[in-house]
Amino acid sequence: MRALALTVTMCVTVAAGCKYKAGYYDDDKKAALVALDVLHQRLSDGEFEAIYDDASPAVRARPKEAVIAAMADTRAKWGRFIKAEVKASSCFPNEVRFVVEAQFEKGVAGEMIIFHVPDDKAYLEHLEINPGPAPLPRPGSANECKPPSG
Repeated sequence: MRALALTVTMCVTVAAGCKYKAGYYDDDKKAALVALDVLHQRLSDGEFEAIYDDASPAVRARPKEAVIAAMADTRAKWGRFIKAEVKASSCFPNEVRFVVEAQFEKGVAGEMIIFHVPDDKAYLEHLEINPGPAPLPRPGSANECKPPSG
């Protein structure tokens, strides 16, 4: 029965046009950590077009001018990036989520960042920056990108 449910889920995913990749969450997390460093550097340097061009299809489906304007507003509000610490992570098939505490020129921010990882590269799917330290999930509420048990 479990195999049937997995097969049905896979078929629905394929029919919906989604790509599913079997693999290890650790590999996805490593790719997302690389992408996180690149994102922060580009945001700090004002390379908004490069962020947009390298983002997931969901981000690029939005009007380019609006996305770039939002990034420019974020850069103006927070200033240059200084450092970041990942406070929590969760992995799902083809997706890695981070809760990050970031230090910018103009203050400390909590970031919620989602990367789409369809292959060996991670693509920005969502970025949310809020004032103050990153709110942390309850201990044990995130899977911390551990391999699925089964």
